[in-house]
Amino acid sequence: TGRTKVLGEIHPPSLFGEVAVIEETPRSADVVTLSQSVILQTPARAIRQMAEDTQYVREFDAFRNAIM
Repeated sequence: TGRTKVLGEIHPPSLFGEVAVIEETPRSADVVTLSQSVILQTPARAIRQMAEDTQYVREFDAFRNAIM
């Protein structure tokens, strides 16, 4: 529809878009910053490799920490 809907807020350090990469599906939302931000773009192959190497794939805090 072109309208913006706030789904939630994320705060540093945060991870977003990882489910789309792991499951190889399109992202279902965009992220818009409200202040100056530093964004680290991680290659999909690196995220998939980390997901294969960790037992915490579904535990996002642990997964985020593995990436950080």
